[in-house]
Amino acid sequence: MALATLPWVVYFGVQGALRDWFTCYFYDNLFLYKGEGGGAAALAQHLWWAVRDALPAAVLLAAFLLWAALRRPAAAGAVAALAAGLAFTSLMGGYLVYYGLVLSVFAPLGLVPLILLAEKCKTPAAAKRLAPATAVALALVWCAACSPNRALRWRTADSMPQRRFARQINGASLLNYGTLDGGFYTAAGALPPCRYFCVTNMPLDDQWAARYDLPFTIELQTAGQSVLPTVGDAALLNGLMTNLISNTLSADAGACITLCCEPGLFCYRDNGPGLPPDAKALLTDGCWSARLLYAGGLGLPLIAAYTKAMGWSLAVGPGPGTELRFTLPPAPLLDDLMLESPVERMAERQTRRLALRRELAVLRAQELL
Repeated sequence: MALATLPWVVYFGVQGALRDWFTCYFYDNLFLYKGEGGGAAALAQHLWWAVRDALPAAVLLAAFLLWAALRRPAAAGAVAALAAGLAFTSLMGGYLVYYGLVLSVFAPLGLVPLILLAEKCKTPAAAKRLAPATAVALALVWCAACSPNRALRWRTADSMPQRRFARQINGASLLNYGTLDGGFYTAAGALPPCRYFCVTNMPLDDQWAARYDLPFTIELQTAGQSVLPTVGDAALLNGLMTNLISNTLSADAGACITLCCEPGLFCYRDNGPGLPPDAKALLTDGCWSARLLYAGGLGLPLIAAYTKAMGWSLAVGPGPGTELRFTLPPAPLLDDLMLESPVERMAERQTRRLALRRELAVLRAQELL
């Protein structure tokens, strides 16, 4: 474990970032990262999946614990406690296929009883000399046959989704697509604009501050009304706003954006150069020009798709700048009933809980004062 960690210590030490590395990779992951939860049942299920996905390491760990329990109970207890701690911190939340690798650090311990058993066996010297090479060959065969990446083994780099995605967006911001994992940032050559380039499920207010500490302004005009009900979907609206703002910032990082809301109408304006005629045609009629096909990017089609999916209609205003006018369907009058889309329910539940906990903490602090 120490040897595997050494290259990381050297790299971040040379960069003068040991403290940041420890904070983000160890402290935040161990004490702040929140998964889906689920208690003991979820932990048991994830532990079973980890054993399934890292079967050789799990078998070697079990072999060591059985051997050590009979000969060195203290060592068996210490290793079992360490394994339980790693399993608890790594598997209590959500689960990804590589989480089973937490068991691999114990694999060398499982070789101890096997080596001692081999020494006691009356085996020809030639067979003993060939045993290590045979074990390595069997391990390689196992990895080749059971690797979760075996479906990608013979594919060229240019056929991979990350490279194809990078060619499609042609250098545009990944905010258009709401994705950051799986190597897309690396393949696209896009650098995060700040230390926290995404907001994860950690209760760190600094993430939100760094994410939105950009030199643009947004003004909200509501026609004197605090609530303007309409029919839509919160998740789709979030995608729509992300693409609108991202397209504006790709042209001018210091843009001024105005959001105008009135009954039956939502208007988005910025102070940029405005949309060229072929971009307007793509938004309203879905017609691609040769220039837009060459430039790539899906921001404008996504704006049209989000609008249509919510049952809204879209028109391009005269400007100045970019002006998009969304006609909104009226919402039915429902007393004492709050509608929530299924997509929003799961995505926003944790955010609402965090906000409530923060409000309660403020109230308790005021009571103490």
